[in-house]
Amino acid sequence: MNKELPQGWIWTSIAEIAEVEGGKRLPKGHMLSDVETDYPYIRVTDFQNYKVTKENIKYIEKETYEKIKRYIINKEDTYISIAGSIGKVGTIPLELDGSNLTENAAKIKTQYYVNKLMAFFLSSNYGQRQISRYTIHTNQPKLALFRIKKISIPMPPLAEQQRIVNKIEELFTNLDKGIEYLKTAQTELKITRQAVLKYALEGKLTEDWREKHKDEIEPASVLLEKIKAERRREGKYKDLPPIDTSGNTNLPEGWAWARLGEAISIEYGKGLTKDKRDKNGKYPVYGSNGIVGYHSDYYVEKNCIVIGRKGAVGKVHLTNSPCWPIDTTYYTISPKELSMNFLFYLLSHLRLEKLDKSTAIPGINRNDVYSKVIILPPLEEQHKIVEEIETYYSILDNMESTISHSLNQTSGIRQSILKKAFEGRLVPQDPNDESASILLERIRAEKSKNEREKKLEKKNRFVKEQYRQMRIE
Repeated sequence: MNKELPQGWIWTSIAEIAEVEGGKRLPKGHMLSDVETDYPYIRVTDFQNYKVTKENIKYIEKETYEKIKRYIINKEDTYISIAGSIGKVGTIPLELDGSNLTENAAKIKTQYYVNKLMAFFLSSNYGQRQISRYTIHTNQPKLALFRIKKISIPMPPLAEQQRIVNKIEELFTNLDKGIEYLKTAQTELKITRQAVLKYALEGKLTEDWREKHKDEIEPASVLLEKIKAERRREGKYKDLPPIDTSGNTNLPEGWAWARLGEAISIEYGKGLTKDKRDKNGKYPVYGSNGIVGYHSDYYVEKNCIVIGRKGAVGKVHLTNSPCWPIDTTYYTISPKELSMNFLFYLLSHLRLEKLDKSTAIPGINRNDVYSKVIILPPLEEQHKIVEEIETYYSILDNMESTISHSLNQTSGIRQSILKKAFEGRLVPQDPNDESASILLERIRAEKSKNEREKKLEKKNRFVKEQYRQMRIE
């Protein structure tokens, strides 16, 4: 941060303008409770976005409160976490005024620096760098109270401080609205992606294409019979129950009803423990959740589709090389009458995870997968469907990338606002404001006076005690 400050501002330290006091752990044998009492107990986990969230707030009994009632935080104070997630800062809402504060946090108490402005400064890059520098980085990092007091802080005139806070809050509110809009757009893109897949697999994206080519393509019913015949020759076909299609009349022309087990053969993966894999190998090893390592050999020579069987059940992965699906997976190799990419999209859409009937480790049964009912398009239309899906997905990917990039920039925008604020460039200065240097001299004078009064009071107590002892003797 630029050390040059606007006229009327001054650099100071927290020690010069504030008191720093720690919170208090619960006495031995006392417990936190979810039952609401008059005595909230604020923990670091309750600190969120410069505020305190009441979502999981805990409470203590009056008996506990009486033992630690000196360690409270007020709405005028600024909190700062000093252990665990160090450097979280913010203020206390009115309804939690006077709450007890955890020993893993401290309060910064001052009437000369607006509490929200203090929190904003400490959350700025310059404030966080100082916090990091003063943190003792061990197995359990800790920020000591006396080190917090050493933090340098730019001090605007008191009247200007509130104007800066108001402007920061206005800009942050607008930024938060923008973030919310982007997150909503992200969600809508995910829904749109699902809708594209659904419409594509129902033939709605290829209606015009189908009409133009209806006399040129082989119906899916013929294609399906070819697949069955080939699988019978290989001894891999098993008759499945017939499909009741009486209530379904919207089958696209040239398409056919089928059970998944009529169209594909699903095989079990093979065990390959981590210690037996060659990590320098070039062939990917697939578990239910995707690639889990590499090996120097493969189990499946051709490109295939891997399906999660145990654990992350129903997850579908399209491979682009020979690979090794392990024993928590199934795999399938598309017959020549089916497009591999079409089959991948079809399996992804079937939500196979819903077939899980287990009570312990999630798992799906192969026969249940085989029983799934599908509608199968002709091979040529399968390729067209894949083309349509990937065209739409490419557009959606670009939109998602733009949104993600914008969301990633919001942290930088927030810091840019804070940087301008503490360089005096966010709101105009008022020459009629009392300068911070005059305010600081007054603070020093008051502190000096208070220290003299404390010394005098201590001396008077000593004299009185000596006099009392003399009278007893």
